[in-house]
Formats: sequence, structure tokens, C-alpha cells
Amino acid sequence: MRNTHSSIGIVFQQESIFPWRTTLENIEFGLQMQGMPREERMRKSRAMTELVGLRGFEDRDPGALSGGMRQRVAMTRALVMEPEILLMDEPFGALDEQTRIILDEELLRIQQEIGQTILFVTHNINEAVQLSDRVVVMTARPGKVKAVSMLVLGAHGLRRLSHRKSSAILSARYGCCCGRSRLRASNRQANVRRRTGVR
Repeated sequence: MRNTHSSIGIVFQQESIFPWRTTLENIEFGLQMQGMPREERMRKSRAMTELVGLRGFEDRDPGALSGGMRQRVAMTRALVMEPEILLMDEPFGALDEQTRIILDEELLRIQQEIGQTILFVTHNINEAVQLSDRVVVMTARPGKVKAVSMLVLGAHGLRRLSHRKSSAILSARYGCCCGRSRLRASNRQANVRRRTGVR
């Protein structure tokens, strides 16, 4: 691979974790490639494992995990690198609806806790509204930006589109590209370092 950017993390729709490595070994892979000392990367990986709900599964092989758990591993492997932007390309699209809802809620919790900036690609309108503070609507091929809509919190804490026109644009025939960036990168890095004990 050429021209890769360490500031960008990626989680794919298809499974991308290594089947010959355990959960913890998968999570620490990127840190290992960066040359981080073993003790430091183990401490950092275990702290992130705790955050995403993988405690107790550190020594499991991918074959012993459900599809949802394997996607948690892939997400954790990207998050532990502390990217400025995390790109998630329909990461839960291949999962059943119940697992997808659970992981959406978990992702929202994690994002709020560490302030990670996320660019989330989805064709699911409900998922777009649930996860985002900004929705970018794309047209079919060739993909172009159709509209950009901000989402605001309603009286009961539920997200709603900021203007009426957006609800008509967000129809099932368009894919949605969502972004979330509640906290600045400096705050996100400080939160991650506080949790992992890495200075």
C-alpha cells in the first residue's frame, strides 16, 4: 500500500481481522507495526478492550466470536491507533438487525466518551439519524453530494433533521454519508490517554 495516512482509521463492512491472531493480538497489530514497545501496546490495547466491551475475550480466536464481536474487534483495532478521523464503511451492514442496533448504540456511547471524529457510510436512514450530527446525502452513480443536513436534539433528546426539506431528500433511494465530531481532536486524545495511562 502507498500513501497511507496514520491519521485515518478504517473499519470495513467485510471482516478484516486476522484469523490466526487472538482478539488482543488483532487489536494491538497496528501499534506493533508502529514499533511500540510490547508492554505499552498491551496496556493501551487492554484499556481500549475494556472501553468497547471486549473484556474476557482477549484470548479468543476470531472463529470463536460472533459476527458482531468480530466487528467490535475491527473497530477497536482502529480506535486504539487514535486516528484523527475514523472512516466506517457500512461496518454493520452484514449483521442482523438486533446486533446492528446494539452496535450502533455502543458506537454512539464510545464516540461520546472519547470524542472520536467518525465518517460513517450507511444506506440505513434510521442509522444515519441516530448516529450523526451531520448527514451528507449522496446521489446514485456518479456519486455527488445532494444535500448536507445538520441534526439537532429535540425536547426529548431525540435527533431530528434541522429543516423540513431534508426529510424529503433522505429517501431510501439515496445512500447516506454521516459525520460525527462532537469533541475536538485534542480533547479526544486527552481522554484516550487518560483511560489508557499512556502519556
